[in-house]
Amino acid sequence: MSFKAHTESGEESVPPDGRVSTPVHSTRGTDSLKNDKGLSQGRGHTMLTVREAIRERRAVRKFKPDPVPDEYILEMLEAARLAPSGHNRQPWRFLVVTDPEEKRFIEDSCRHQHFIGEAPVVFVCAADLSAFSKLSERLRYEEFIEYGVFDTFSGDLTDHAYWEKGFLSGPEPDPRAFAGAALANTYIAIEHLVLTATALGLGTCWVQARPATEALQKRFGWPEHIMCAAVIPCGYPAFLPSPRPRLALEELLLRPLPMVASHPTILYS
Repeated sequence: MSFKAHTESGEESVPPDGRVSTPVHSTRGTDSLKNDKGLSQGRGHTMLTVREAIRERRAVRKFKPDPVPDEYILEMLEAARLAPSGHNRQPWRFLVVTDPEEKRFIEDSCRHQHFIGEAPVVFVCAADLSAFSKLSERLRYEEFIEYGVFDTFSGDLTDHAYWEKGFLSGPEPDPRAFAGAALANTYIAIEHLVLTATALGLGTCWVQARPATEALQKRFGWPEHIMCAAVIPCGYPAFLPSPRPRLALEELLLRPLPMVASHPTILYS
């Protein structure tokens, strides 16, 4: 594996730093799942670093029938549980599905995408709008004080009256007003889950499932304040797609950053 140095003359291959392993996607566009060192992925797989997992994650839509070990499922859920969230509200909720009938229902609720039902395990990822209630906000505020977080605040956040007026008092808000914030926080937890799956040698695919919320609420008995954020089919990949192009860093910056040109070897494709 080599990084790509972005220079004025184009891209130039440079050696890796020695800490990043050979990518599992080296056999691009094939059904082979052995890397350049001939190491098969799966159980016994050496867990990737965060950097490696970010680089090697793919949207996988073809899975082997092999079951995902329980300890791997728990590892992924634990990674999601530890995700950060605004005010530590932690609105993410998960339904772990392995039952074939339930997977078919989810598949049918998500535009009949067959790979959902074919995956050994499906994570239905939801956001709980009740995490933004006044009671929840009061608990988070007390937590800030108990754990010393309040002492790290500055500006308006150091004024207890600001919190009382802006978050703690007044009528109970419409939970739907917080849908955007709840989803944004939940997406962080989902990415923790997805990257952990990649690090364990598994494949996943983000499936946008907000339109399926009502169907899933009825099928699984969810209350109205639980809304679906995404469905994540997961399993051992039967096919790893080639990496798709990403925009150059220069195209993402809202103003030029001198270090992009002065440290080109840090960038990689």
